Amino acid sequence: MKIIAVVNWVLVSIYGAYVLWVILQPANPSNDAGGGEQEAAIKGVAVFLLLLLVGLNLLPHGWTKILVLVLAILLLVLVRYITNN
Repeated sequence: MKIIAVVNWVLVSIYGAYVLWVILQPANPSNDAGGGEQEAAIKGVAVFLLLLLVGLNLLPHGWTKILVLVLAILLLVLVRYITNN
């Protein structure tokens, strides 16, 4: 279980670095039809998901660590897909 926890922290750190990079980017109103509000909402959801992953990973239960592993992998695959398309 400790190996899963370490892998989780590595994946959460990678996702956290991506979230930090996205938050530091200036909002561009031409990115969406909503005038930038959708971009701000997506940034908020990204921060919420990061906090959720950190919180679940801190819990002592084994199933939460497995859940974080699956969610972190899915989020990083989603980020990779969005940046490539």
